[in-house]
Amino acid sequence: MNYVRLDELDLAAHPRAVSEGFADGMQWSIRAECDRAGVLYTVVTYTCGGAVTTFGVLGASLHNGQLLSLWVGRERDVRPFLLLRTAPAVTHATAVLASGDRHEVALSPVVESFRLRFGGMPLREDDPLVSVELAGPEGLSQDVELWRPPRLARPGLVPPAASGPVPPAASGPVPPGAGWVPPARNG
Repeated sequence: MNYVRLDELDLAAHPRAVSEGFADGMQWSIRAECDRAGVLYTVVTYTCGGAVTTFGVLGASLHNGQLLSLWVGRERDVRPFLLLRTAPAVTHATAVLASGDRHEVALSPVVESFRLRFGGMPLREDDPLVSVELAGPEGLSQDVELWRPPRLARPGLVPPAASGPVPPAASGPVPPGAGWVPPARNG
């Protein structure tokens, strides 16, 4: 989990709506606040088809010149929702979907107490996000591509050749267990 430094935020910031919107039958509100330790907490509440859903993301996640922190909320029984938190220099963000469709994500003005812009939009379950394009003044441009493990790729979105088994890199027999990486241990 990423945290913002305590001396970088206005710790007196009160919870407040930083962005709101309506699209594709969904209405949302994005709120931001700092907890008692000064850690940024962003909460998204959205309504779709009569269902109200809320999810939260802890930490600013912008370090060392990063321009974007993103999160896709995947709550039960509602459409996925894209949350963006960007550096102030970013003035335009475009979500690019697997189908090739492109959607502008409206960004808030810079919220000075957090030194971030906030934005969001609903996503379709059958057309996943593959990248976010960022732009700003003076030629600022960055494409942030999302990596999708092959097991999570949807049929029809990955070329057939890419979905087959991966051949071993070296010629000759492959020893049993080669290429297996044990899961990381936390603790």
